[in-house]
Amino acid sequence: MALTNVFRRLGGGGTHVVIVTNNLISSRSFQATVAQKTQSDTATDTLFVGDEAHTLGAAKFVANKPEFFIRRLALSATPERQYDPDGTEEIFAFFGDPVYDFGLDRAIGFCLTPYNYYVHAATLDDEEVARFERLSQRIRAARATANDRGDHDQDLLKRLAIQRRRIIETARTKLSLLRKVLRARDPRSLDGVLIYATAKDPSQFEDIGSLLNALGVRWAPVTQATTANPKLLASRLDAFADGGYQVLLAKKVLDEGVDIPRIREAFIVASSTVEREWIQRRGRVLRLHRDKPFALVHDFLALPPAGLVAHDKTNAQKIIRTEFNRAYTFAKYARNATGEKNVFADLERIRTAYESDHEDSAILQRSGDYFISAGTPRGLI
Repeated sequence: MALTNVFRRLGGGGTHVVIVTNNLISSRSFQATVAQKTQSDTATDTLFVGDEAHTLGAAKFVANKPEFFIRRLALSATPERQYDPDGTEEIFAFFGDPVYDFGLDRAIGFCLTPYNYYVHAATLDDEEVARFERLSQRIRAARATANDRGDHDQDLLKRLAIQRRRIIETARTKLSLLRKVLRARDPRSLDGVLIYATAKDPSQFEDIGSLLNALGVRWAPVTQATTANPKLLASRLDAFADGGYQVLLAKKVLDEGVDIPRIREAFIVASSTVEREWIQRRGRVLRLHRDKPFALVHDFLALPPAGLVAHDKTNAQKIIRTEFNRAYTFAKYARNATGEKNVFADLERIRTAYESDHEDSAILQRSGDYFISAGTPRGLI
């Protein structure tokens, strides 16, 4: 009925906007109502705007695309769906090729704030290394068997790779590394901070909360339960904006659709391989704010010990490259990309530790080693 009323009002002129979810736009009843109004003799001109359009490569939308919209506009910072070429192809087939690209290099200083980027790294602990090596051995065996047969058990290899990747994303040493970085920053000076924990291990979120309590930091969780209660969410964000909370601790719920310009420093403990996620997370801290001349982004890398990688480069090198790819992408547009104690110098030190001809490197060689960026600021900034 509400949708019918919108079309009735459109008959009198003017412009009306209907905001719907991906589920509703894909429903047959909604599409039937809109199609009837857009394909009749007195058809109304319509425009379909797909915000966060990368989500429209999902199976439900692809199976029920609203083809009756002649004019279509897709908006996305990450239009290509990583690891899903079919979904990406469907998006571009429906909306067409990109017509406008506004890159980060143009946005910084115009509609996004400049930022400093700091890379911190820790190696897996002994128990994690043991699990990592067991999974690596199983991956090697699965590949060898597949080569003998001339085919691949892709599902098995994928499962094993996901299990091994999870060790990296949920590494316990990240918590110790976070503690060291926060102490270096001085917990009392923290203000307008967002910390991202992984969604793949609830204990990491809880452990970070306990760490913040132990450091005397005023913090608030932002979870699905928080966002499901608009009043509670508004209350916490208002308190954060007023300085009542120093830190917001979140998982994936703040990746998209929430604008909190007050955030001026982010600690990305949940380092992800999904490009869309880490671009969105960087975007949370780059919103313009009158009290934020620049932002700070801390990225936490968890890696197998360099000594282990030196003897198993084929199996571990892909993980190393994935972590470095994100780090170099972040560093490229950072304010501290050059100059004294620049982020590329930090990355070079880490990368050198994993090269076979630098096995005498002093960093990240053994289980539980850590590296903190030399440029990490201390105290108020």
